[in-house]
Amino acid sequence: MAGEVSGQLATWWGAPAQPPQLPALAAALAAAGSGPQQQQPQQQQADGQHTRQSALLVALIAGFFPLTHRDIDEWLDDGEQWALANADTASNLHGLKSCCHQLALSLLLANKASLAPVLVQLLQGVSACVPEGWGRGAAAAWPAIPGPPVPGPSGAANPAVLLLKEAVYEAVGLAAYELHDYIDYPGWLRGSLLPEMMAVGNQQHHQQADGSSSKHKLLLLVLPRAAARLVGHWVADLKATDRPAVYRALTVLLVQPSSADKQQQHKPDVVLQLAAVSAMRIIVDDFGFESEGFVEVLPAVMQALTGMLATSQELDTQTQVFGLMNLIIDRLGPDIKPHVGTVMPLLPQTWLAAADQSLLRIQPRPVSS
Repeated sequence: MAGEVSGQLATWWGAPAQPPQLPALAAALAAAGSGPQQQQPQQQQADGQHTRQSALLVALIAGFFPLTHRDIDEWLDDGEQWALANADTASNLHGLKSCCHQLALSLLLANKASLAPVLVQLLQGVSACVPEGWGRGAAAAWPAIPGPPVPGPSGAANPAVLLLKEAVYEAVGLAAYELHDYIDYPGWLRGSLLPEMMAVGNQQHHQQADGSSSKHKLLLLVLPRAAARLVGHWVADLKATDRPAVYRALTVLLVQPSSADKQQQHKPDVVLQLAAVSAMRIIVDDFGFESEGFVEVLPAVMQALTGMLATSQELDTQTQVFGLMNLIIDRLGPDIKPHVGTVMPLLPQTWLAAADQSLLRIQPRPVSS
């Protein structure tokens, strides 16, 4: 009886089904070449592209993974609080988005052979929909993003495909362990993820020149944050030759260089900084870490972390930053000696920044020992 029920369920899940009808999703699927007119029904079902399982996975990613208008508003209002609350939604058992993350991951784990290609195809589609060069340089030169915008509060309109691409990045990050055999990570890293992170400094220069709105500026930070989170998830596939470039890209997110106009006041986006801190902690703590490629960015990283300690009042942020500083010095070991003159002047600032946090002041002791 149990075998019969199991067989009927398997047949039902494998039955043909259409993906959800969302404009951004339709544009992404069309860009990936997955429209029904481009595949025969037998091939569609064999590839798992239009089964109920694949439809559910796509519906979860397209419907519940993207950042909402509330997310964007909270990012603008109090980015640090929002970033800390959304740092690891997969492990949070409360909330609709967290439950959808868990369901999508469980679905993929149970049906990797049929659903991994679906997720990869969706990634290819959203990547094709956000053209190379979008968000870099002056806004007037950006290529157009296909598909309709999503109306937001105060008359703002967010590119639906851009938010969908961030959602797909999140899904690919969560399923990193299952997708190793399906994605050319080194090529993707060099061709997309690194340029998306490195573009932050250039974006900010043109934002100030163009007088862009706060919400418009924030949309330019969505993909760099998603790319940084992805790099942390995919550390097992990070080649030694790519590590220096990743260190430089994460340092850009930490420092976020301002425009050449020194009279312009520049405040780094703490959401990007926290994403960089998290990814850098994972990569520095990885067994493949080599100090030779990291010392190039060491002064800038330590200076940025010290600045975060001085400006943050959140214990979680301070704990993460303290932990990364200690980890960096511990992993560098004797290789830090030539850079002691750069690091040591920052330690008094670090100590003063933790004046009201006795628990944090315990952590720097390995640094000063």
